[in-house]
Amino acid sequence: MYNKLNKKILFFTSSTCNPCKIMKRQLDVYPIDDILTIIDVYSNDMENYNEFTIESVPTVLLMKNDEIIDIIHGIKSNKELNETLTIYLGD
Repeated sequence: MYNKLNKKILFFTSSTCNPCKIMKRQLDVYPIDDILTIIDVYSNDMENYNEFTIESVPTVLLMKNDEIIDIIHGIKSNKELNETLTIYLGD
């Protein structure tokens, strides 16, 4: 469904980051690889994402047609994150 919209959610995380673990549970409702890509900043995954300057985790990049539409820094409440993603995915 989302692939037709050419939108992606890139979630930059770390296995040692507790806020990241909470946010990952919030994002688990989205299909991995279809729209959601999870990137551990301390793993080899980052090699594929060098073009992005990630200064802290959690960070979520909302992409459309390979361009950054919005950036979410830090943990957000479930309500705030859902509202942002609903607007993003609805465009």
